[in-house]
Amino acid sequence: MEIAIVNPIEFDHSAQVVDGVQKWLTSQEFAEHPVQARREDLFRARFEQTGEDEQLLLELIAAHCLEPNDAIDHQTLRLEFHVVINPKGSIEASVENRFNAAYAKLRNLGLIVIESSHIMARIWIAKQWWQLIHDELRSRGKRV
Repeated sequence: MEIAIVNPIEFDHSAQVVDGVQKWLTSQEFAEHPVQARREDLFRARFEQTGEDEQLLLELIAAHCLEPNDAIDHQTLRLEFHVVINPKGSIEASVENRFNAAYAKLRNLGLIVIESSHIMARIWIAKQWWQLIHDELRSRGKRV
């Protein structure tokens, strides 16, 4: 045990333990990094504007993208959305409208990035939100 303890805090009296631990827990060592705190605040403000359809799209994108730089093509994402909403597999105008609205909202919120070419559009989760989106979906019981 003596080898495993690095920089131990020593106390002369047992009454000092509670004060020492409290001081240690409120020290800079446990302070949240200001940049990370700001990123989380920015993310929270964006994510709070999403609804079920936007969150479903984020879940589908995350399911197809194993790493932050992975992408899904627009057509695959669109078809996956339709299958989840309407398991019969038929393309319905009302579902297509929901897809388009959710897709536009995620794009406007900056949660997804879209690279378009003449052949197809590729979509991925914006790198700065990658981990926060995964954490949020996981905490909501989504399968990501």
